[in-house]
Amino acid sequence: MKEGSIEEYLLYLQEQKHSSLSTLQGYRCDLDQLLLWAENRGLRSLGEISSTELEAWMEDMDREGRAPRTIKRKFTTVKGYFSWLQEKGILRINAALNLQLPEEEEKVRVLSLEEISAILNDPDPSDWQGARDKALLELLYGSGLKTSQVISLQVRDIDLQVSCVIMPGEGEHERIVPFGDRARKALLRYISMMRNRFSGPDQILFISREGQALSRQSIWKIVKKHAENAGIRKNVSPGLLRSSLAVHLLEYGADPESVRDILGHGSAASTRRYDLTGKGRRRGPTPK
Repeated sequence: MKEGSIEEYLLYLQEQKHSSLSTLQGYRCDLDQLLLWAENRGLRSLGEISSTELEAWMEDMDREGRAPRTIKRKFTTVKGYFSWLQEKGILRINAALNLQLPEEEEKVRVLSLEEISAILNDPDPSDWQGARDKALLELLYGSGLKTSQVISLQVRDIDLQVSCVIMPGEGEHERIVPFGDRARKALLRYISMMRNRFSGPDQILFISREGQALSRQSIWKIVKKHAENAGIRKNVSPGLLRSSLAVHLLEYGADPESVRDILGHGSAASTRRYDLTGKGRRRGPTPK
């Protein structure tokens, strides 16, 4: 595929928009990448690049590990170029006009290991409610499960021999979510203490005083209660425990693909946002 009017477009930006040299170089790089990608897909002209093709380009960049901010910048470049081509009569339809750009993700919030430890150590496991809270908190942080997933867990979903949660996956496949030794010990104590209360393997794992499944709101209240008791002044939620686990695993050198599997992310970009310091920059044991 020919470059078309890229040179003329860049000249227009330089003379009419007073774009800097570095900005023009960035635009050229973005547009060259699009044309090469389109050529590799067998597209012969700019007019053959549809909105569907542009969405496919975005998905390919996501799979390659490009950050949402980078993808958004490249599509902003393409939108400007296609609008100019339409104004010049080179393109009849602007395929980028109504394309929805990826949203830039908010900055990841995270608790320190010291804060996590303080929260997990707050419940008194000497009675069944304290043991329940301890097991719940240890599992939320130790496995990275979402509140919606924890609510529906049954006793049979916990395998204490291999320290994992057995979750339903796609089709008939099961998804195995591992957790550490701390969570295993807390769950073992709680389940052992609750044997007379549990009716069988189909029994919901985390229950209220009335024997009912904990609600989403109840789990949030348990997390907030023990965070406040531990003196944590941040707005702590089950989601913050999950994101903290992801950051800690990556900080201490865990493989991003493994972290992606643990958290059940659909794309690499979802996991990559938690890599705040860069894989392998710290040395030490992986958080349990």
